[in-house]
Amino acid sequence: MIRTCVGLRGSSAIGVLMSFVILGLAPGFVRAETVTVKNCAVTFATTGNPVIVKIEGKSGIPCEGKVTLNGGKIASSALSMDLTQLDTGIPLRNKHLRENYLKTSQFPKADLKLVELKDLDKQYKGGASAESEFRADLTVQNVTKPIQEGKYRITGKQVTATFRMDLVDYGIERPSFMGVRVVESVLVKVKFGFE
Repeated sequence: MIRTCVGLRGSSAIGVLMSFVILGLAPGFVRAETVTVKNCAVTFATTGNPVIVKIEGKSGIPCEGKVTLNGGKIASSALSMDLTQLDTGIPLRNKHLRENYLKTSQFPKADLKLVELKDLDKQYKGGASAESEFRADLTVQNVTKPIQEGKYRITGKQVTATFRMDLVDYGIERPSFMGVRVVESVLVKVKFGFE
């Protein structure tokens, strides 16, 4: 689930999804293999200032995308998330987030392109004892920037990934609602299964 108005930026979570999709392919394959992302759920979270208020949200529409691996490396990836249905649990806040900050009528989607998945072979085979790092580029409102603190883990046939994004990196003003202004950083979490 996505948390925070800033989480709308959580569309970067799509990038995480891409990494998950990539994880769904055996990294030892020599030939190119393409995986389609399905049943993807994105959530986001942030806090407010000056009052410490936790703001959480989720996407009402699953992420979509495909990832192609060749020889255990990312050959290509294209993941996207619809931002028009982000939900923070408060209808008026949702409207302000979509219209005033994310400008979803002009920029309805966020796109994620995977760059690197560390320890993919270990994660895929179940030999990783902890989360591994991943790098991806997130595009929001036609601005592309690298995600921050990307981590992923594969457990069985389930992928979970998290990353941070700073709103100011994408030219997005920090959302404010009823006197509470969110902090710049948004934590995005993505979960999906693969076959």
